[in-house]
Amino acid sequence: MEEFFLAMKLVFSVVVVGILSWILSVYGNLWHESQRVRKRLQMQGIKGPPPYFLRGNLPNMQRIQSQAKAASTCNSNHSD
Repeated sequence: MEEFFLAMKLVFSVVVVGILSWILSVYGNLWHESQRVRKRLQMQGIKGPPPYFLRGNLPNMQRIQSQAKAASTCNSNHSD
């Protein structure tokens, strides 16, 4: 019976290590891909706010877009 629990602990440990390795691998691939795209955009002269860990820079980009939209609306009203 003791061998059974030892085997179960071993299997559980291997499964946990496998799942954690997979999560780190997926996160690493996603991070690498986002950095590759960011570098490509910067080479084209398109810059943006730096991303934050886990959250990214989506809130900053939405704020910048709304400010740009408001500025263009204000400029179009003054030119009429």
